[in-house]
Amino acid sequence: MYRWWILAFISYLLTHWHFLDSQQTTLDWQQAAHQAREQLFPHEVLQCFLHEVDQIRPLLAQLGWTVEISRLPVAA
Repeated sequence: MYRWWILAFISYLLTHWHFLDSQQTTLDWQQAAHQAREQLFPHEVLQCFLHEVDQIRPLLAQLGWTVEISRLPVAA
């Protein structure tokens, strides 16, 4: 239970700090949490997306679709 409280508090702080940094006027917790997650943990967002694509590949194959995801070189 203690771990859950700590994680919830950290999530609250990260979301609130992101909202304060974003210069928005109204706080929508769901939107702020989503934006904070994308900005602070982009690798985790990508992994969740790839997992979802892997889950729907059989359905897409039944419908005659294929999904190919490849990494493009990015110049620094």
